Amino acid sequence: MQDAVVPRCRQFPRFGWVSVILSLVWLSTGCAPPASTKKSEGTSGEPTARAEDSRVQRNLQNAFETLRPEKLGIASGPEQAIAVLNEWAKGAKAEAEKRNERWEPHRPHSLLKSLPKEWIELVSLEQFVERDAAYLRDCLWANRATKFGAGDAEKDLDVVVNLFEFVVRNLVLIESGSRQIPLGPFDAMILGRGTAADRAWTFAELLRQRNIDSVILSTRRASGDAGDDASFLVGVLFEKDILLFDPTLGLPVMADVAEPKSPLPRLPASLRQVQRDPGLLTAIARDSGGRFTLTAEMLKAPQVELICQSEHLAVRMKRLQVELSGEQSAIRTLRFGVIPKRFANRQRE
Repeated sequence: MQDAVVPRCRQFPRFGWVSVILSLVWLSTGCAPPASTKKSEGTSGEPTARAEDSRVQRNLQNAFETLRPEKLGIASGPEQAIAVLNEWAKGAKAEAEKRNERWEPHRPHSLLKSLPKEWIELVSLEQFVERDAAYLRDCLWANRATKFGAGDAEKDLDVVVNLFEFVVRNLVLIESGSRQIPLGPFDAMILGRGTAADRAWTFAELLRQRNIDSVILSTRRASGDAGDDASFLVGVLFEKDILLFDPTLGLPVMADVAEPKSPLPRLPASLRQVQRDPGLLTAIARDSGGRFTLTAEMLKAPQVELICQSEHLAVRMKRLQVELSGEQSAIRTLRFGVIPKRFANRQRE
């Protein structure tokens, strides 16, 4: 078989076309700017923005680290935490403005006009103040305590009853006038002694961590008059009912007085039940040794009071609540305009 002979004149043109094509490819790729250059130009501001966001978040993390119940007042002071919180707020506001986002605290509810003047001033503050440190610490403590106090309960009603029993076990009752220095829930629980009002306040804070609202129910009295420990109950807004708990006796108001289903009452009576069946409260008063004085007639149109402090209503706390997540999401503000409506709806149902 003869070898194929390819004339040289035919080889060079082919090579030439290949060379031209390669040259065009090289020129086209060489003239275009590198892809990495475009990317770096488009994201030149991103590292700085990320660094600023990181710094702002670190300020928030550092503030809450110093506010932990096991640290505040021991290894850190309130001044340090509040200074860092205000630095966080300043940085977060600046970052929001760079993103063309509005940084405006929620305006106070119109019902706040009924509060004392000094409360309105505290609620309207945008800067964090020293007293906020104790409030934030109490929130972090309540977030942990509600998990422990609820135990292994799976049903929401069992959680509510367990939290009430947890408070009663840990706060030995003292008379309302026996202590001159007022204490918050955290301090009262550390001391292990408290009034019926302390029990009610602590119970309300634990419920708040579960997004369950509660109020004080008492007999009608003139504005500014303080009621005694035997004349008020805690009303828990639970599903379609208002469940009743007596912080003085340390027991839920029993719905099954005639035939108890357990040694300790686990089925709280509702406000509607005691209004319709006066015998429920009569039986409790008979067995209380004078420590329970409420009647069904008194609770037909009870005085309803919110359980809160100024920080629950503060615009700065509402903004902080929006920014938090995880364990730090323990901050709870009061749904000031929602609770009265929910209470009224349960009364009508």
